[in-house]
Amino acid sequence: MSQTILPACLCCLLLTCCTVSVNAQWSGGLSLGANTSYYQIDQIPNNFGEATSGGLFGYQAAVWLEYAVDSRWSLRSGVHFQSKQINWGLDPYWIASADRVYRMQYLGLPLTLQFMPTQRWYLKLGPQLGYLLNTPGEDESWERWDFLLRLGAGFELGPRMAVEFEHLVGLPRVGEGQFVDDETQIEGLYAFRNRSMMVSVLYFFERSVK
Repeated sequence: MSQTILPACLCCLLLTCCTVSVNAQWSGGLSLGANTSYYQIDQIPNNFGEATSGGLFGYQAAVWLEYAVDSRWSLRSGVHFQSKQINWGLDPYWIASADRVYRMQYLGLPLTLQFMPTQRWYLKLGPQLGYLLNTPGEDESWERWDFLLRLGAGFELGPRMAVEFEHLVGLPRVGEGQFVDDETQIEGLYAFRNRSMMVSVLYFFERSVK
């Protein structure tokens, strides 16, 4: 099911972007980039084990529409696909290794507000709703939906090109698992929250008149 949802959403939004009029306050485009992601790991009790999580490289792509409120403010939304790899461990129960690499694919719907303090630099902030397309690991229970805060900055390279740097902060727990301490037989709980650092190159089909 998820394999058909993603292409359909991207095709519909891409068609809309290509037909946007340059005379309107709307513009559309594509973006492609790389990410490194990790988990914020919560432990209960927190005195058992040492949680570690390291980011491996992944990629993301998006199709989006932007509405220019005025020359400094704009709103952007679209369809965002992210594929990421996360290496994690809970020492001494599971050591971070190649056996503990989780691969996650998310379909996201962001809504960000952009502010341009200078002619080329801009800041962005907004929420993103994410949907997990796969099951990363079999030892945990996973939530399909995630709610994230998206914040970053961008630099316009020219009339139709820009580069962006963003940080995605997942707010709810997206995965939970259990462990048992061998010495005390105390049962514990660990949980994941998503974190990602992204860099993307943007291409604008049309730029709005500001």
